[in-house]
Amino acid sequence: MATCPKCGDEMPHLSKICPRCGYADTSADAYEGADSISLQLSDVEECLNQIRDIPMPSIFDGMRNFAFIGYIIGTLLCFALAAISENIVVWAITALMLLMAIVSIVRKLKGKSGVDRGKDQITQIMTQYDSAKRRLETSYGKSREVKSAMAEIESRLNATMSRRRAVTRRSFFLGLVLMCVIVFAAFSIVGMITKSAVDKAFVEETQDISILLDRGDYKGAVQSYVMNVAEDDPAAGHVRGQIVKTALMAGDYDAASEFFLASCMGRTGDYDQARAIVAGRIAAGEEVPAREFVSKCTGLRYKSDKKKLEQLLK
Repeated sequence: MATCPKCGDEMPHLSKICPRCGYADTSADAYEGADSISLQLSDVEECLNQIRDIPMPSIFDGMRNFAFIGYIIGTLLCFALAAISENIVVWAITALMLLMAIVSIVRKLKGKSGVDRGKDQITQIMTQYDSAKRRLETSYGKSREVKSAMAEIESRLNATMSRRRAVTRRSFFLGLVLMCVIVFAAFSIVGMITKSAVDKAFVEETQDISILLDRGDYKGAVQSYVMNVAEDDPAAGHVRGQIVKTALMAGDYDAASEFFLASCMGRTGDYDQARAIVAGRIAAGEEVPAREFVSKCTGLRYKSDKKKLEQLLK
């Protein structure tokens, strides 16, 4: 430690004048020591400036952290679209999305897809910072001026890192929210496309059934209904009613009864269809088959409907 040759008090490393007695040290060694400290402090300061110059994480960096989720969901959605459209281009896009999902998962497992892309660079700079700090403290650690300068740099560094962590957390949260919005929008769009395709297919199928019914081929219509129409579809009730009505108009009560018991009973409109079958058999003088039919109607939506059918037989 340098001391004042006049009063014996500690001489500042960054100044040549004794703060106690005012003695001015004009020797060459004094200037060289001050320059050495200044250079080492500049090295530490430069590390801080380099960290400040690294761009802060953005919302897109936050999204990038969840890219593997987006690719997985995108693969599933593309697969659904490909299955519906049966388009080779969509299948190719699905394969590409699957490949990107695998790459993204591997990067995530290796820790290469964090929110803060400058993390590795900061780690390298902090290594240089710690090294410069140790050299400075080893040589001039007891100097009040050096301690004060280092404390001020440490404070600025902590403030910079604290702000960076806050921005990283915000980017992480906003990225997650934006990813959820994109996923929800994607599911909604695919859902609408799927519904449109299903509705279109249903319309085409019902049109085919209507054509068969217009030809009087209610047996073909029954077969088409069983193979192609989802029984829980809201519009399926109308199709069932058409088939029963066409079979009754053709006088084929057995076919109407068989179709009703297999596909209509227990669903919306089952009473009206059963009543039409019972009324048609009675009108045709088939009272015994009508009673047998009513006895089999044990699965109607409402238990009271069977009693209503029994009233028709009296």
